Amino acid sequence: MITCPKCAASLPDWAQQCQFCQADVKTVARPVMAVKKPSGPYVPQWVWGAYYGLSVLYILEGVYNIVMAFVHSHDKFMGEELGFGLFGYVSLILGGLSIALGLGLLFQIQSVRNVVNFFCGVQILFGILGLAGSAIGAVFSGPLGILLMFNQVLQIAAAAFMIYIIGETDKVAPNL
Repeated sequence: MITCPKCAASLPDWAQQCQFCQADVKTVARPVMAVKKPSGPYVPQWVWGAYYGLSVLYILEGVYNIVMAFVHSHDKFMGEELGFGLFGYVSLILGGLSIALGLGLLFQIQSVRNVVNFFCGVQILFGILGLAGSAIGAVFSGPLGILLMFNQVLQIAAAAFMIYIIGETDKVAPNL
């Protein structure tokens, strides 16, 4: 409500002229309407984009591992095709696991999200150990050691980002 400056009558906020004394009230200060915030936690749209992008990346990585296992199974050594060896089968298993994790993330299966969080935590721990090893290696190998340190930092940051994204998307369902 606003007050008429001439007759002190109470008027609605939208009034342009006093209905009692016909005074112009266009310049009278109006109360500011409070903006209603959405109830509950809000997850920014970019977080969901990153979450689904990383989920698809898991699937693509798995497909790549499987395809490369088949490609390398046709490699030849001394004229004979190698076929699937131990590493070929391991690559197939890891590729299938990566696809399963990516699909579980896409469908927001909580147990899969927990497994990914666990493996990201393990990756951070091993990344810190690798960073220490790379720092020692940088003393002996110079630029190569620095590149390895940079790689370890990127892997640690990627794993921490994945944990952050999963934590942010635990709050609410997608706001598409």
